Amino acid sequence: MRYRKEGHDTIILAGAEYGSGSSRDWAAKGPMLLGVKAVIAKSFERIHRSNLVGMGIIPLCFKPGEDADVLGLSGQERYTINLPSSVAEVRPGQDITVLTDNNKSFVCTLRFDTEVELAYFDHGGILQYVIRNFDRFGALMPPPRQHHGLQNGEFQRTVKQVVSARHIRDVFAS
Repeated sequence: MRYRKEGHDTIILAGAEYGSGSSRDWAAKGPMLLGVKAVIAKSFERIHRSNLVGMGIIPLCFKPGEDADVLGLSGQERYTINLPSSVAEVRPGQDITVLTDNNKSFVCTLRFDTEVELAYFDHGGILQYVIRNFDRFGALMPPPRQHHGLQNGEFQRTVKQVVSARHIRDVFAS
């Protein structure tokens, strides 16, 4: 928390299968709430990597045969992750150069695996993506006359949920 209070972003240096055996969604929410912006790992547990992306955290993998120990990284360094200036220039699986303040440089693989994950990252996470695209997706309810078997009371609850969701969107969009 000290780094966050001082305005410094943080990263995590991790080993193999980062995220295995954890309570997965909270294992990604926790670092996001602590201000972690990236995780550099030997490998990721599949679902955990996806959850990190959903929280707006950049997943990076060391190249085969490399890890923090091999590269002589203590975790005390300051890191610069050289992402392209525009998300439109980022490609799933591309190589990214990481620099440290003690002049070490190494290449990692960016583990955004799909274009959808890039869109989530561009918006800061899946929640922000959904909120910002709420109107584009429509009212998130069936169109009039196509109630898909909903009874009148159920349809009215759906409408109230949509109004609440619009209110949430307006709060986060500002």
